[in-house]
Amino acid sequence: MNSISAEELKTRIVSGKEFALIDVRTKGEFAKAHLLFAVSIPLDKLELVFHQLVPRFETPIILCDDGSGMAERAADRLIQFGYNRIDILQGGIHAWKEAGYEIFSGINVPSKAFGIQNSEEFYSTGLSLLQQMAKVVVEVNIFSVSGNVQGDIALSLNVTAKNISTGRGGAFANSVVNVARRGGTNTIASAMITGLVKDSYAEMESEFIPQVIKEMSTISVGGKRLTSYELVFRDFGSKEIRSLRRKLDQGQTDDFRYIGYDNSVPTIVTVRVRYSDSLERLADKIMILLDDSGINSKEPIVAPELTDLVFVRIPDES
Repeated sequence: MNSISAEELKTRIVSGKEFALIDVRTKGEFAKAHLLFAVSIPLDKLELVFHQLVPRFETPIILCDDGSGMAERAADRLIQFGYNRIDILQGGIHAWKEAGYEIFSGINVPSKAFGIQNSEEFYSTGLSLLQQMAKVVVEVNIFSVSGNVQGDIALSLNVTAKNISTGRGGAFANSVVNVARRGGTNTIASAMITGLVKDSYAEMESEFIPQVIKEMSTISVGGKRLTSYELVFRDFGSKEIRSLRRKLDQGQTDDFRYIGYDNSVPTIVTVRVRYSDSLERLADKIMILLDDSGINSKEPIVAPELTDLVFVRIPDES
């Protein structure tokens, strides 16, 4: 981990070279003042969001805060995740402003994913990420707007991303966004609704848009479809699962992509991947990984109609 001055960062921005400029302060602090090309990923959201926006561990990263030390804490976490090219803006946003460079406010800033669009051949169509995004529309449908006598208002939205370049306009990403604000005796309903819409946008920017970008980048590559599969691990130790996730992540290739995981069910962890070959080949790939890791597991059931593989841990002999 190294430090970088405001002048050095300005030079890096002008150079046009790829790097991720991440502001780790809260969303509220970011909205009040930030660098134009910075992306907001609050410190407490690193585990949830960071890898979606920065999928390659070798991507150069510059962290920004207000000089409070949050960037250093974020850097320590990112090093644990596996990132190793991290710089910190000396003095944070205040040093940038004192150097005479411009500061922006609001949350409607360029949204981007780093470390994805690094080569045209990554996309089967040969299109850049921006060209791919031009083929996507995001539908926003209001589920409900509710309130109470105290003036509190809640808004629930359903957001869906659709590929309009296909005849059917197929949906490939979907999410429900729920936001709420507390009111009072002098609450102005129209102002509350405006605030809720802004909150919804911020929520979509931090959660849904990264999901859309990641799903787009893993649908196909080299003309080969990357099919979505679920790997279900039962009765594995938490340390074993962390090790497996890391190896799957680091072992990504053109025909194999690690997407994410769900550990909300006790003793069961579901890992989502995309793979261009057969389910049988995927089962062999994971079994070899388990064998190489010294983990005993039952062979998963493989059948033509299945899109998931269940691996059950075999207890070690005492």
